[in-house]
Amino acid sequence: MPLPEPLNQLSAEEQEILTGYMEPCEFPVGEYIFRAGAAGDSCYLIDGGDVRLELARPKLNSDGLDTEPVLGYLRAGSILGELSLLDRLPRSASACADTAVTARRISSEAIEELCSQPRVDRGGGAPRARARCRAQAAEDE
Repeated sequence: MPLPEPLNQLSAEEQEILTGYMEPCEFPVGEYIFRAGAAGDSCYLIDGGDVRLELARPKLNSDGLDTEPVLGYLRAGSILGELSLLDRLPRSASACADTAVTARRISSEAIEELCSQPRVDRGGGAPRARARCRAQAAEDE
């Protein structure tokens, strides 16, 4: 399975190394991948299905104000939860499988181990990829 933007900009060797740190996972319809406020211990590359992003908000109030909790949807080719790996803050939203979802998970421990490996090009490829991830996340907001 190819890597999504911006990870597809890594060299073939870097992509192969990164793929070795990924764990395949599946989420049935309605299962939460993570909830708002939870520790950001991983990110997910969505390979199939739709993920619903939600804010933890109350239902409609007595004034009838719109409190729709759905922020949007992510589909195959998206990266989910990467900001928590970058900023180390709790999850800002919940992610729920709107359809059956297949994904690849990268844990924060795997990222730390990957970055400690001498074979990773710390002087160019990895920092450029992190910068592209930050830029892509900023565009998605």
